[in-house]
Amino acid sequence: TRGFSDFVTTGNDLAILGNGPNGVDIFDIGSGVRPIKQSTFNTPGSVRKAALSENCLVIADGKAGLTVLDLTSIESPSQVWNIPQESPANAVAVAGKIAFVGLENGKIKSYDLFSGQKIDEIDLGQTIEDLGMPLSTSMCATMKPDHDRLF
Repeated sequence: TRGFSDFVTTGNDLAILGNGPNGVDIFDIGSGVRPIKQSTFNTPGSVRKAALSENCLVIADGKAGLTVLDLTSIESPSQVWNIPQESPANAVAVAGKIAFVGLENGKIKSYDLFSGQKIDEIDLGQTIEDLGMPLSTSMCATMKPDHDRLF
């Protein structure tokens, strides 16, 4: 990697290292012996989080919004689409064929993973820091504390 990595996500015998404004590094970890760097992809924004689903890498790409890469060829990933948002994208999660993006303005939006069509959105009113999909079908969101509100 170039410098440092902001996060690591794994799946499908891959390790993805997020490098902020320097995109992502993709490693093959299937041998179990030593990670082998397969490629680097510079996204349109600054990578904050990513999630894997089959051959797709879904990226919270900061001010550039939501970016999806096709990893069918891990040696040569390609950008499927990028959807700009009204607020920087901080977090992503994937459930089946649905991508979720959490924004600084407190919104969580869902998109069809393959077409990029928006499905729905919800406004939680606080900065979304992280999203996760537990083994069930529910979603977890981590929000930045709002010191002006008590819940």
